[in-house]
Amino acid sequence: MDEVIQRDSAAINKKTNRIAELLRGTPAHRASRLSSFEGAELSLGIDIGSTSSDIVVLDKAGRVVYCDYLRSKGRPVETARLQLNELFRHISTSSIRLSAATGSAGRFIAKLLDIPFVNEVPAQAAAIAHLYPNLTQATVIEMGGQDSKLIFLSSEKGKVGVRDFALNTVCAAGTGSFLDQQAQRLGIDIEGEFGMLAMKSKNVPRMAGRCSVFAKSDMIHLQQQATPVYDIIAGLCLALARNLKSNLGCGREFVKPIVFTGGVAANIGVVRAFEQAFDLPVGGLVVPDEHFFTGAIGAVIVAKTRSGSNHNKIDLVKIDSYIAQKGTSLEDAPRRPALTQPSLPPPQSTVYEHLLDNLSEPLDAYLGVDVGSISTNVVVMDPQKRVLAKAYIMTAGRPLEAVRQGIDIVAKNVAGKVKILGAATTGSGRYLTGDFIGADVVINEITAQAAGAAIVNPGVDTIFEIGGQDSKYISLENGVVVDFEMNHACAAGTGSFLEEQAQRLGISINNEFAQLAFKSDAPIKLGERCTVFMESDLLNYQQQGAKTSELVAGLSYSIVANYLNRVVGRRKIGDNICFQGGTAFNKAVWAAFEIVTGKKIMVPDHHEVTGALGAASIVAEHMRNIKKQTARIESSFRGFENLVNLDYSVESFTCEHCPNTCEIRKVLMPGSEPLYYGSRCDRYNLKKKNTEKKSLGAFEYRLEQLLKHAGLSEKKSTLGTGPTIGIPASLGSWQQLPLFSRFFKCLGYDVVLSGKTTKKIIRMGVESVAAQTCFPVKVACGHVEELINKKVDYIFLPSIVSMTVEFPKNKHNQLCPYVQSFPYQARTTFAGKLGKTKILAVPIRLGHNKRALKQSFMQIVKELGIAPSKCKEAVKEAFRAQGEFEESLKQKGDEILRNVKPGQKLFVLVSRPYNGCDEGLNLELPRKMAEHGADIIPMDMLELD
Repeated sequence: MDEVIQRDSAAINKKTNRIAELLRGTPAHRASRLSSFEGAELSLGIDIGSTSSDIVVLDKAGRVVYCDYLRSKGRPVETARLQLNELFRHISTSSIRLSAATGSAGRFIAKLLDIPFVNEVPAQAAAIAHLYPNLTQATVIEMGGQDSKLIFLSSEKGKVGVRDFALNTVCAAGTGSFLDQQAQRLGIDIEGEFGMLAMKSKNVPRMAGRCSVFAKSDMIHLQQQATPVYDIIAGLCLALARNLKSNLGCGREFVKPIVFTGGVAANIGVVRAFEQAFDLPVGGLVVPDEHFFTGAIGAVIVAKTRSGSNHNKIDLVKIDSYIAQKGTSLEDAPRRPALTQPSLPPPQSTVYEHLLDNLSEPLDAYLGVDVGSISTNVVVMDPQKRVLAKAYIMTAGRPLEAVRQGIDIVAKNVAGKVKILGAATTGSGRYLTGDFIGADVVINEITAQAAGAAIVNPGVDTIFEIGGQDSKYISLENGVVVDFEMNHACAAGTGSFLEEQAQRLGISINNEFAQLAFKSDAPIKLGERCTVFMESDLLNYQQQGAKTSELVAGLSYSIVANYLNRVVGRRKIGDNICFQGGTAFNKAVWAAFEIVTGKKIMVPDHHEVTGALGAASIVAEHMRNIKKQTARIESSFRGFENLVNLDYSVESFTCEHCPNTCEIRKVLMPGSEPLYYGSRCDRYNLKKKNTEKKSLGAFEYRLEQLLKHAGLSEKKSTLGTGPTIGIPASLGSWQQLPLFSRFFKCLGYDVVLSGKTTKKIIRMGVESVAAQTCFPVKVACGHVEELINKKVDYIFLPSIVSMTVEFPKNKHNQLCPYVQSFPYQARTTFAGKLGKTKILAVPIRLGHNKRALKQSFMQIVKELGIAPSKCKEAVKEAFRAQGEFEESLKQKGDEILRNVKPGQKLFVLVSRPYNGCDEGLNLELPRKMAEHGADIIPMDMLELD
């Protein structure tokens, strides 16, 4: 097999790349070369996907003599017709003896042209077998615009065919559009610059790849931490590769060679990422020259094997007739009311620049900075809360540079004319930029938005705020926030969704979107939830001939419906509503809000910078309060000139102090201590105040008692000479570890506990699961794999059917089906990796009667081949240890409750212990709450009866 891999890799390296040669020149120039093939036996393959149309012409020997790749931009039929028109200008249709189509939009084209349609999976498989005839097995990764496939090939009776395959779901993650979206947000050319930049990265950050929205969030956080753009791009590529490996692979074995095809295979950054994800050497991933066209090639190969595939020449009349009549199929499409201009006048957004004229001394002022995912906003405000200067610019993945540009813009108007008495930052990048500018206060976004709205509309009771990445709902009473909500991992209700769809439609979000929307008499009703679903609706209606204006107006309604349904929900909507954020520039969305809610909605003055305005207002009050207590106080603001001319640099390194191996960003500024961002602990983070409140230590105490009563000291590193039983530090072990550990110890076994939940364990678990489950179950798989690597004799995975009830009204206490069935999932997942390790999986009925409980433990000793007589004493010791552990928690909880002072708040973390007490899963929530002065204890420290 290794010889085949080397042979194929060598073949690729030695090719003169005939495909690149065939693609040179204009389509007309390329097609003109076909003149010499007139009268030859040619075959035509058409592959129309979600984002491109690819056609090939093969000669009798199956060699590509012509090919054309063209992005369809939502018009697949027209794009294919344009390509065919160019092709048949130089050869007659009669020269094509056989034709076939494939692709997500290929079935419709095949029907119009009356040619065979071939499913994409056998088409891709046939193409790879045709291009590499020496292969006996392979793993094929095909990745296009909105589709990705994993195809496993094997040989049977000398013929290579599909052994197994997996397709992506309706989610766009793991496809080319995933990278397209991120490239657009970064302002990077996806077809050239993107891949080249990824190759420059030396420190690739870990990012989410399963969901486009999660990846955006990770990207935004990395941007705010000043991570270089090329590192972010490399992280996106690696996230894409790992996503496919874990979610499509689902524990399958990736046999070699691994062939990468499809449009995304042109991206050298993704190619390198797959080589890293699969531990391949450089050049070890096989990328065919024909990667754009393997679907079209395979369609022809498969069609040739079907009886009756040869047919008369292609008839283009039906496709022309369809294009001419497009639109008639939309008569039954769901519609929305036509948009009308908003009822209230547009904002004036007055900037009081004239107050800076002819000053005898600098004017007192305050600075607010709001750094968001899409835009960065800077406001300078006087003590009367009048805007003296403002800047609204795109963050473009460079938050520090965006802040400096914003400071430079306002400085040109106010530098030397104002004295900044206080500075504040808000937004998703508030901590980094707060240190960067020398902020006196760092403010959360909800508080800042509410304060800004109260300035421009004192009677406001409801705020709809839609930014690039985030959407917020805020309810106020008498100027005080009484309720709020933000979007949760869904981009459909944010400005970035509209911007991406506008780019897909080829229109300007700023200049054309609203104008087109108001021209539609009957907007099409599109999806209202996931971004991917709406994109699918959009593509579908485009294929049916919907006007751009109908779709744009429908998108305006979609973002509103999603926002109201998913963010606002059943919360109260008042009568004095402000629509804020950059999306409020779009009058079509404003109009849709009024129609859907049936209420007048105000887009207030300075709506695009209300966060920065609110931050300036809050720091003004903060500094005035401090001044009442201190005669003299100076702002920490670094100054306009210093920031504009500040020479800073950003470095990154990996912290090796623990298994988390965090990527740390280090911002260097002359004359200042370095700023560090990116760690999960406080080793490099912002300096903490000496007065910082310490945690109660409840969770640390719980872990200490868990290990103590289990007889598993963290300091103990040596084992005896007896047989070993591994117990994963996950799921039920976080609650029942003393019971299980003491039981096996009494039976003469050495108990091995897996380590703390780290990034490595999480990655192993995510990449090994055979089906999509909840996160704790995936992490549990990582712990099992760690124990397998330790070569323990047994791994104990109980199927805990029932738990003991915790209070009288608690009739039943059961874990979810995923947790109950975990041992059987693990047995299947790791079947080929266990070696000599055996999985000990038995049902445990802790909440049933004593007889059922006794049978559970008797089954364990039976599986281990131990005399039943030894079981009784082991069970007794196990339950003694478990009882003492639980009693120690109750005593600690009682002690904490007795020491709670009047007026002091104590929080309880309500969760299963495996989720809430494992710091690898709870993201160190107890520590973070302690930093904010909030005490918290686990639920099992309370007497619930």
